[in-house]
Amino acid sequence: MIDLKKVRDDIEGYKLICKNKNKNIDVDKILFLDDQRKQLQQKMDELKYQQKQFAEKKDYE
Repeated sequence: MIDLKKVRDDIEGYKLICKNKNKNIDVDKILFLDDQRKQLQQKMDELKYQQKQFAEKKDYE
């Protein structure tokens, strides 16, 4: 598996590697989707935290 941090550090290099290996890989799309995944993960973590806070508040009432 390729480390996306390394890809971000050298986007053009990875595009060239893919081209040289005759691989039709959209590096920009992969990085875009990874950004979306990170945003969704953050939202999910925030919602889980809120859910936990509401559950604790309900237990006190």
